[in-house]
Amino acid sequence: MSQEIKDINRDIGKNFESGYTTNEIRREVRVRYAPSPTGDLHIGGLRTALYNYLFAQIHKGKFILRIEDTDKTREVPGSIDRIVDMLSWSGLKWDEGPGSTQQNKDAYHCFCTADRLKQLRLEQGGDKHQATKYDRFCLNLSQSEVQEKIERGDQYVIRMLVPHGSTEFKDIIHGKVVFNHSVIDDQVLLKSDGYPTYHLANVVDDYLMKISHVIRGEIDPPEFAHLPLILNEKGQKLSKRFGDVSVQQYKDQGYLPEALINGLALLGWNPPHREDPAVLQQLSSVFLKHEVLNWKDLLGTFDLDKVGKSGVKFDKNKLEYLNSMHIRNKFEYFDELESKKCVNSWRKMLLDTLPKEYHAAIKRLNELKMKKIMELMKVRIHFFADMNQHTYFFEDPDYESILSEKFQKKLKQPHGMKVKILAQLKEQFEKVQETKFNAEALNKQCSLYLYENSNQGVKNEDLFSLLRFIATGNPVGAPVGEILEIIGRDTTISRIKNGIKYFKEKAEESKEENE
Repeated sequence: MSQEIKDINRDIGKNFESGYTTNEIRREVRVRYAPSPTGDLHIGGLRTALYNYLFAQIHKGKFILRIEDTDKTREVPGSIDRIVDMLSWSGLKWDEGPGSTQQNKDAYHCFCTADRLKQLRLEQGGDKHQATKYDRFCLNLSQSEVQEKIERGDQYVIRMLVPHGSTEFKDIIHGKVVFNHSVIDDQVLLKSDGYPTYHLANVVDDYLMKISHVIRGEIDPPEFAHLPLILNEKGQKLSKRFGDVSVQQYKDQGYLPEALINGLALLGWNPPHREDPAVLQQLSSVFLKHEVLNWKDLLGTFDLDKVGKSGVKFDKNKLEYLNSMHIRNKFEYFDELESKKCVNSWRKMLLDTLPKEYHAAIKRLNELKMKKIMELMKVRIHFFADMNQHTYFFEDPDYESILSEKFQKKLKQPHGMKVKILAQLKEQFEKVQETKFNAEALNKQCSLYLYENSNQGVKNEDLFSLLRFIATGNPVGAPVGEILEIIGRDTTISRIKNGIKYFKEKAEESKEENE
């Protein structure tokens, strides 16, 4: 072993022995996230990067992005750019990088072929879950034998010679951790293609980059702060192999980066409100609101000492809830200037989300009405794409759509009765001036109609469901009076006329079927 590597190991050993917690930082904090470019950024990888980033920010340290490009056979073209793009989209900002892993090598030559190693594993395996180890067949080759094989062109790798004894260090989350060297294999450090493996390059790079804390998922020991596993709904480890999706797919599904970061931060870490008896006694719906955290909240409260050891399930329903809350918060404002910015952002979101056929109407809509749509819908959608179900603000609804057809079948009155109700409502709405055509006035007109026609058996819910159908074609949404106020008097009366025509045709169809 070269003197340089011995010095590195000695210095690293001293740092292990000193130990520290997040409340006892003894040197500059330098943490790194070091993904391998073998595919897209996985959801678990983003959580690891997030915890490293938060730790660095809180302790005024450096967050370093490093690419572990040691396995050229598994490297996926373009994956480095996609990983960097997703980390950037998520809101993480690194102080150094992305840099590639540096090449280093040491230990002994091994010329064993893949066939021999496979046979060795079969002989040692027995139970398929039993660990196997290299038998050090090449350890005692003389220098001349090694040189002869190299000159002959035999392929070889460089293996680490694991000494006898044990390794002990302090893990921030798990406490004292001890590994007996008897269970550690002579790992390959330098592969036959000339590239170093993770086992060598990772440790040396950490030393050369002065990485102070290693915060990563619980996979390969030893590390300094193993994060608890992220589990899927079945309690299995979250894995690409089992179809658990990448960060890119969550982005494509419409999740905001703020929501994804919020959800991942809560996977393993217990924020202060989870230890507050007053909060824990509240209803679940109230407690959930405490779970909505932005970057400022995370940077102000994150504590690695509060990360648990047990695996935690990734709850997609909760993530969807967080997404809805971050949409709501995204369009909160406290003065007129912020209000204008929010309305402009909402309009841009609609242009980015809805098909081009609606763009002219979206651009034409005045600021006041756009603000009313924003106020009504920001608290009702879970994804921006949900606005595709609420295009009635910009265009007449299609009563023949699947959604409208299902809604229409739930309306209780006979078609002829629907026509009569709509005709009477049209007459009442026409009496309302355009400047006074608002939700309050319309609700009064509907209440008056119900009072004057109480003997016809029309209930409040029947009337408003019918109005909702002709105005939107959608059974869910904001209060129908608010919707009619936004689309305006002329459009409302026009849609009532469309509804009368539609139900007259339905009545004729029913009559023909009965005959």
